[in-house]
Amino acid sequence: MGQNIFAFRVMDMDLARLRKIVGSDIAYSARTLPRGYCIYKGHALRIQMPVIAVVEKVDYVVSVGKDLLTRWLHS
Repeated sequence: MGQNIFAFRVMDMDLARLRKIVGSDIAYSARTLPRGYCIYKGHALRIQMPVIAVVEKVDYVVSVGKDLLTRWLHS
């Protein structure tokens, strides 16, 4: 059974987990990625190596920009 991994810029806590899954080289590469890039590693790819991809933001999450007090006042 395969798994797909999208690794964005990771912090130290996630880095240890990512290192166990994909190895040290790929995990440390994920630390230096600029905003909007990710490393994709999947078993369904025709090439069996990680790919660096650009990720485009297409929409916002509904809850972004609303804190708890704002939601409470408008409900």
